[in-house]
Amino acid sequence: MELKDELIKNFHEQFAQNQNHHQKLFFQILSVIVTVTVGYSYVYTMGGKLPNPDLKPSIFLLSLALIISTIVLGLSLVLLSNMAYGFRRDQFVNNRIREKANLIHNSNSKDDIFPKSYDPAWSFIRKNKAYKKRLKKLKFPLRYTYGIWVWILMRLSWMPNFHNSLFFMLSLIQILLLISYVCNPFDDIILFDLGLGINWAFIVTICTWLILTGLVLRSQSVFYRKLKELYS
Repeated sequence: MELKDELIKNFHEQFAQNQNHHQKLFFQILSVIVTVTVGYSYVYTMGGKLPNPDLKPSIFLLSLALIISTIVLGLSLVLLSNMAYGFRRDQFVNNRIREKANLIHNSNSKDDIFPKSYDPAWSFIRKNKAYKKRLKKLKFPLRYTYGIWVWILMRLSWMPNFHNSLFFMLSLIQILLLISYVCNPFDDIILFDLGLGINWAFIVTICTWLILTGLVLRSQSVFYRKLKELYS
């Protein structure tokens, strides 16, 4: 019995330490954002040129910069989802410890030291029901416009607010990088022109971006389903 109590105590202490780790995570993600934006911005402002005035802007270098940036941001997003899942999993176990100690979910809520919102499973189910209710109320065309945004919020609602905000920030940067690539202002870099035929560098870059983004979304969806099974 003493060993069991000691393990529970150690787990609870470790969980508290993991929460403090989030402050370090912010600076790590911030360093990734700075590295990616500075590197891509350098290549972008150079027009995809090497530091040689005789060379013309190169779509290859610009495409390579976008792909590398997408890979770095994608890995950060996957890592962020993995850490968010680990946090929710440990939070779920920690809540069961509190429940065993009669600190939450008592028959009389006044006896609860921790409110119900501290239960990740309860909060997850409550949020999902609220989002599904909002989706059902939406009618055409809002259902296929604003409804998509509500669906995205629902699929990301399982993440802690800190991880959720970082996930949105990194995703937005990834989309903005793609827009800057497609809408580049350089006259010498023509990505698509029906009269000049297909630019394969552009096609490969867009396909690569879509594949990498799809892998990130798939990993996020996997963690969502795993957490849903854990809470059910």
